[in-house]
Amino acid sequence: MMRKWKRKASENNIVEKFTQKEWKNKLKKSKGICLNCNKNIGIKKLQLDHIYPVFLASKDYLKTNIKRIYTIKDVQPLCKSCNSGKRDRIK
Repeated sequence: MMRKWKRKASENNIVEKFTQKEWKNKLKKSKGICLNCNKNIGIKKLQLDHIYPVFLASKDYLKTNIKRIYTIKDVQPLCKSCNSGKRDRIK
């Protein structure tokens, strides 16, 4: 439960400036292939990954009081394994 709360708090420290339609178009362009491991897992199983991790953006916000703005160029579709394995690293 604590982890979910921390994630929600971190998400409050960012701004997402892309639409659901833009995200769906990005998913469609991926053709269901994870951009990290190149496995075809299907569009419905891909997850939204913030290229610059939300956790780091939240830490930046606490230092600067400036929220990081994510556009559609700042997110990517990854499989669950790659997304969770990436954690708070920048690849």
